[in-house]
Amino acid sequence: MSVYRRFVRLVARVRASALGIVAGALVVSAPVAAQVVRGVVTERATTTRLDGVLLSVVDARDSIVVQALSNDGGGFEIRLPGAGTYTLDVKRIGVRHVRLTPFTIADGETKRFDIAVEPLPTVLSSVNITGRTSCVRNPQTNAKTAALWEDARAALTAAVISRSLTTGAADSVIRFERKLDVQTWRVLYETRRKVSTSMDRPFRSLPAEVLSIGGYVTVNQDGSTDYYAPDAEVLLSDTFLADHCFRIQSGTLEHFGQVGLGFEPIPQRKIPDVKGVLWMDEKTHELRTLEFNYSWLPNDTRPIDYGGTVSFFRMPGGRWIVRNWRIRMPEFGHLRNVPGSFPARSGRLSVVRISEEGGAVPLSTLLNQAGHVQGRVVFDTVSNRPIPGITVALEGSGDSTRTAMDGTFDLPFVQPGSYTVVLRHAALDSLGYHPLGEVIDVDAGKSTTLALRFPSNAELALHMCGVAVNLERQSVIRFIVVDRATGKALAKAPALFSRVPLGTDGRPAVDSISSYDVTLDDGGGVLVCGLRGDEIVRIEAPPNAANLWGENIHPRPGVIGWHVIRVGPKR
Repeated sequence: MSVYRRFVRLVARVRASALGIVAGALVVSAPVAAQVVRGVVTERATTTRLDGVLLSVVDARDSIVVQALSNDGGGFEIRLPGAGTYTLDVKRIGVRHVRLTPFTIADGETKRFDIAVEPLPTVLSSVNITGRTSCVRNPQTNAKTAALWEDARAALTAAVISRSLTTGAADSVIRFERKLDVQTWRVLYETRRKVSTSMDRPFRSLPAEVLSIGGYVTVNQDGSTDYYAPDAEVLLSDTFLADHCFRIQSGTLEHFGQVGLGFEPIPQRKIPDVKGVLWMDEKTHELRTLEFNYSWLPNDTRPIDYGGTVSFFRMPGGRWIVRNWRIRMPEFGHLRNVPGSFPARSGRLSVVRISEEGGAVPLSTLLNQAGHVQGRVVFDTVSNRPIPGITVALEGSGDSTRTAMDGTFDLPFVQPGSYTVVLRHAALDSLGYHPLGEVIDVDAGKSTTLALRFPSNAELALHMCGVAVNLERQSVIRFIVVDRATGKALAKAPALFSRVPLGTDGRPAVDSISSYDVTLDDGGGVLVCGLRGDEIVRIEAPPNAANLWGENIHPRPGVIGWHVIRVGPKR
């Protein structure tokens, strides 16, 4: 049997709890003579008030002087440090970045800015990764990495803005410390305890400038080892950006449906550092996980086995917390042999034990602050045939999910409030139609169960066309025109639409053609209702167009659908 003497100092200590933030934590009531900026953030198209929007006040030197998050009602109120010229920089995941025109504020003055932002549902839903993407020094210099970095930075900054999450519970975080066997990684022993009051950062790092000079792993004169980990402030710092390069990584089996922003030390860095990945949802770009490993460890230890994981979670109301985290570090020591044997101990330091620390926010804490929406979607109430794979969303919010094979859905963490339920599907998107369900009220700590029915064809036709359509004799078709080479829609393009009746012999009645000038919508489409089976329809470019295209279609009665017309040469 062998024993060892411990040689390690664990610097990445927990500060009693996991990182948490409250939307609007920097939203303050301004005292007399303060300079105040207040307002409301809404989505431009729907006028829905948006919570969790990051607002940065920037001075004339383009330096951030104060930041805040909009509250549950989309409101914000920020105290400025003094009179002067400023501008507001506005960002939230899934919306277009906005920077307002600079404004001047005097001593004791209050200004109001109501800000409308635009969603980016298509831009954020596709980041194409082809082959091995290059590692760029500054993520903002590359369009693809810039899109990911901007959203990751929004979530990280929100986590820095405030540190407390009022849960109403005396114990809000479970912290653990454990020791693992170096050969089997089996847990040798573990301590757990609940940490009361607010949630703070999972670990407090050294300043980025200090880590840049001294490195993330240091071996002291007494043989102990200090380990450091990058917290949110470090990741957001200019120093970290200068010391690392970034690349896009496709999701692995473990990170299916995610896209990663990988980082690693630049080649010039010759001191211990960290490399890892910020994993984000592939469609929404919401930050999910930070994973990192050390680039070097003493005593020829394999660094890939050691590092940390931090899982992020967006709370109802736009708040961001660390849902759980852990950091794993090797402990070094001299192996000792059985007493009386020779030599008494080895002269080389080895990994003799593994230390792991971490924490988690209990599920009950999250559920007590949120509402729960669940239910089932069926084709009709007679057969109750389920509809799998359809998206159920709460309009104006980021809450959405897909139905399972039995048509059921579950939204476990919903901010309390009043919502309209929306059903989305690829077929409905192609038709340009999103059916609205009932309006529901969601209360904290309570569950709402819904039975949703997919609209019938007659209901679809009525909603799309504005009038009833006799589907026994007629059809409804949305024509969509896209560029064959790029797949992009011909948005706002002029077109000519013609209807040619068929005679009793099945031949076109050319002398009875009806033609209409139309303009394709933003999706390159045009909706046509009441098409008959005894006619041919044609959609084509105007005669004076630079690139001519056209296609004939014979409608079939009873159809509600879409027809894609691809124009132009292939690449």
